[in-house]
Amino acid sequence: MDRAPRLTRELMTPAPYTFGPEVPISDAAGRLLREHHSGAPVVDGEGTLLGVLSELDLIDAMNTLRVGRLPTGKVGDIMSANPVVVTPETSVYELADVFLKGTIRRMPVVEDGHLVGLVSRHDVLRGLRKIEGECACSVADRVPFRP
Repeated sequence: MDRAPRLTRELMTPAPYTFGPEVPISDAAGRLLREHHSGAPVVDGEGTLLGVLSELDLIDAMNTLRVGRLPTGKVGDIMSANPVVVTPETSVYELADVFLKGTIRRMPVVEDGHLVGLVSRHDVLRGLRKIEGECACSVADRVPFRP
């Protein structure tokens, strides 16, 4: 049996889809809806993380429709700058602690300022579940069977 993942690099989605800061708001909303995602990292041409775009950022920007105005602007105008990030070496337990402290659904994984992946609450839950399976096996191995 393979060892359960313990580090972000073992859990993350490498090379996730991203937005550039120049993408129009309406295009970004359409893409998130098509891809069934709740957000995505925003990077420059070199892959440096600039921020994160979330559904809430888009809802806020598109709420101008309520007064009859089309949303204007670019992703870079509405993204959440300075997002919480982790490194590939962050442990699954540290990830769990960060997710438990707030409403973050996904975190960029950054190495030397460049985006290398994305890790979600789902990824952490999957990792913890695998660790649980290892613990259950090791306990079962130590306890003799008694009919």
